[in-house]
Amino acid sequence: MGQEGQAARPALRRAGWAALALAAALAAGCGGKSEAELMTSAKAYLEKRDPKAATIQLKNLLEKNPQSAEARFLLGQALLDGGDPVGAEVELRRALEYRHPEAAVIPARARALLALGQPRKVIDDYGQTDLNDPKADVELQVALARAYATLGTNDEAQAAVDKALGMSAGHASAVVMDAKLKAVAGNVDGALAAIDGLLQRAPENTDALQFKADLLLHGKGDRPGALALYRKALAIRGDLVEAHGAVFSVLLADKDNAGAGKQLEELRKIRPTHPHTRYMEAQFAFASRDYKKAQEQLQALLRMAPDSVRVLQLAGAVELQQGALPQAETLLARAVQHAPGSVDARRLLAEVYLRSRQPAKALATLKPLLERKPSAEVLALAAQAYLLEGDAKAAEQMFVKAAQIKPDDKRLNAAVALSQLGRGNPDAAFGELQKLAAADEGRSVDMALISARIQRREFDGALKAIDALERKQADSPIPAVLRGRVLAMKKDFAGARKAFEAAVARDAKYLPAVAGLAALDLQDKQPAAAQQRFEAVLKLDPKNVPALLALAELKQRAGAGSADVGKLFADAVRVNPNDAQARLAQIDFLTRAQDAKGALSAAQAAAAALPTNLDILDRLGRAQLAAGDREQAKSSFAKIVSLRPDAAVGHLGLATTHMASGDADSAERSARKAIEKEPDSVAGHRMVIAIQLRQKQPQKAIETARQLQKRRPDDGVGFLAEGEIEASQKHWDPAIAAFRNALGKTDASTAATRLHAALLGSQRPPEAQRFADSWLKDHPTDAAFRLYLGDAALAMNDLPAAEARYQDVLQRQPDNAIALNNVAWLKMRQKKPGALEFAERAVAAAPNQPALMDTLAMVLSAERQHPRAIELQKQVVAQAPQVQGFRLNLAKIYLEAGDKKQARTELEPLVKLGKDFVGHAEVAQLVKKIEGG
Repeated sequence: MGQEGQAARPALRRAGWAALALAAALAAGCGGKSEAELMTSAKAYLEKRDPKAATIQLKNLLEKNPQSAEARFLLGQALLDGGDPVGAEVELRRALEYRHPEAAVIPARARALLALGQPRKVIDDYGQTDLNDPKADVELQVALARAYATLGTNDEAQAAVDKALGMSAGHASAVVMDAKLKAVAGNVDGALAAIDGLLQRAPENTDALQFKADLLLHGKGDRPGALALYRKALAIRGDLVEAHGAVFSVLLADKDNAGAGKQLEELRKIRPTHPHTRYMEAQFAFASRDYKKAQEQLQALLRMAPDSVRVLQLAGAVELQQGALPQAETLLARAVQHAPGSVDARRLLAEVYLRSRQPAKALATLKPLLERKPSAEVLALAAQAYLLEGDAKAAEQMFVKAAQIKPDDKRLNAAVALSQLGRGNPDAAFGELQKLAAADEGRSVDMALISARIQRREFDGALKAIDALERKQADSPIPAVLRGRVLAMKKDFAGARKAFEAAVARDAKYLPAVAGLAALDLQDKQPAAAQQRFEAVLKLDPKNVPALLALAELKQRAGAGSADVGKLFADAVRVNPNDAQARLAQIDFLTRAQDAKGALSAAQAAAAALPTNLDILDRLGRAQLAAGDREQAKSSFAKIVSLRPDAAVGHLGLATTHMASGDADSAERSARKAIEKEPDSVAGHRMVIAIQLRQKQPQKAIETARQLQKRRPDDGVGFLAEGEIEASQKHWDPAIAAFRNALGKTDASTAATRLHAALLGSQRPPEAQRFADSWLKDHPTDAAFRLYLGDAALAMNDLPAAEARYQDVLQRQPDNAIALNNVAWLKMRQKKPGALEFAERAVAAAPNQPALMDTLAMVLSAERQHPRAIELQKQVVAQAPQVQGFRLNLAKIYLEAGDKKQARTELEPLVKLGKDFVGHAEVAQLVKKIEGG
């Protein structure tokens, strides 16, 4: 009996709990709100702009009916308004899955993706979408315009805005976006006029009020007026997080930390967990130098929106301020990857590269900004990078341009002093620069002073300026490197080596110092020592991409095999797949090696890793074109145009593709589009000229050349183009006149060669000789013209005169590989002694060059050293199998060595080419000789 009672209790207990649960469920069903009531309540909260309360109601509704498409849509809107774009995007995507009308969902999802920092996805998903709903289509076009603008493709953004305004001329969001694009293009007054027009119709439009405030603040410098408008917008709608943020930012910039803190507190009361609130908290902490707190807020934001450009940018700035350069580089590189057109992200990343002593990467990062209208800050960074790269002329040009933009910012540009230099007052200029440099705690003015001294070859003054910089930066290797470069210019190579060694002692991984020592090693004929320097860097830092690339280049020069060199480029890509320079170097190496398949594969991998890098996309398009895949090439160049419609490069690629397809009209349209985007584009004008000549329109080609002359009056390129067009028509007098006009401009040496050739072509050898004598007298160091004279004599089969000209080059440049090679060939042809010595010197000066190795092999064969000649020529053929002339020479060497069987083997593929091979007659003679023997 007792046992039965004990056994029954658990069963009764289970039954009791089940009954209670059922009762609770029934009570909830009877007393809770219905789906309809929850929906009505949620909509009411949304109208009251209370997204938090609406979210609670909608989540309760979805517990009852998880497949409610409308509830998913409204929850997405509530989460977006409440500052949760991650959750919003998820719910809006589910709303689409449950078949909520696309016209309602897609514009909202586009806004959520923009809030997540994913403008590219907005374009990819909805760039071609037509919702068949006028209101929704306008909203979507505005979102697309914002996406394009974020990526810096403002032409595409304007097209989207124009489409929206075409659908609804007075649509407020479209008008505001149109005004924003006007402001970006520099038309601030036009933007203000457009916004004022909107405010006359809708005086309480908060978007218009906020943007007008932005214009007053950033376009007109009217801070009080801007603050008044931001506060007016907040009086209409107190929950405008962007307006709170703008007021906060103005107060913070004015050093009113108390006022900024009060504004932040107001937003905390309204939207305590909103991402914008957290972002402002991070900004406030950053301004207060509380970097730990800033990092905490930014890390939380990055978990919510890992691709947000502004968050990545601020996080990178925080790391930069703390000296955490690798972390800063990672964050800012991601920001640039997601928004290639972001000026601030690129500027900060370039600063990171300069701080981490990577000037080449800084310049690569700044390149897109320098191609547009760069700010003074961007120009100053570029100037410092150029100086660290050893280009004092470019550095000074950048400093001068910065001075013109910000003449009042003496710390940044030293404008007064630089302008005095330009007016020919060097004493006053350098005195002012020295004062400014002494007063400046930074290094920008010092760098301007140093570059100006170097550019004027005032080396002692430059060294004194470097001493002053070193007193500010005693532990930095930069002053020592600059000193080494100046001493090298003074031909004090021992002093230069000592300076570079001092720099390496301060930082063993500082590449400019290592490169300086390597250059001196090469000058001393010690290529192995130069390589060892970069190998030492790689022992300390195996993932140092610039060191890997430099070592690869040195090994190439030393004649290393393609496999060894290729591995170094592959290693550079492997250790940092997102390094554009490594990717480009690998593609270029494979292209030079005639490995079309490998170059295409490398370009495809690079484009997958860095899909918005214009240089990589350009290489991809050209690799696809080389592989015969014109449609894919067209797609790659079209992508460049979509990313940077204001740049010439994509249009030029399309022009090249159209030309390859035989579509000259389309090619000319694309080339002219390139000129329209970049009126000074030499490549664009040359492309148009080439097309016009192919279409047998020489007069039009001359007109194009003259347009280039007007655009670039101090550049010889337009005059050279005109001369070459006339020469191609054998119109010698106008060709000669054009070449003479080019003599006093840039690239005068090329003009001299063209003029001499035109005089010879017009049957005026005495005049040509007089010009050559006069040019050499006035330009004794012009080796290029001397080389040309050798080539001209060779073309006329005057072998002794050609040899004399090349020997003349060697007196001034003993290691000129081309002159050495040509002298070797001429001595062999004339059966003079010494050919072998010159051929070996040529290969030593420029190792691993098939053409030079070919000459050496032929000379060895002439010297009856057939085994060595055969081995060398086999290497030549292996390196350049597409050059059939090298195979023909190998057959000749075999024949000279008495090996007719091997000679026949090499000739067989040439025989199959028939008349497609220019040397087919000589091939036939050799076959006949073998068979006759």
